[in-house]
Amino acid sequence: MRDGSREDSPQARRRRPIAEAFDAARYDLLKRAETLVRLAADDRFDRNANQLAQRYRFDLIQARDAIQAVLDHLPDPTTESREG
Repeated sequence: MRDGSREDSPQARRRRPIAEAFDAARYDLLKRAETLVRLAADDRFDRNANQLAQRYRFDLIQARDAIQAVLDHLPDPTTESREG
């Protein structure tokens, strides 16, 4: 039995490095977005746009807002001051 050290705590569990996890999520998101763009260009899309909008538009807006929230947390590297 351990003495209750940090090794036993949930915080001590090894987590994937955040840069690696963020990059994987970014990559997956980009691939999914590209798939949606391809589907929107499909010749069947216009005929089904109203049905798709009724079922999925709100979800896409939620996804957009979630991505915007992440972007709002990231500094813009093009506007950061550069020390030299």
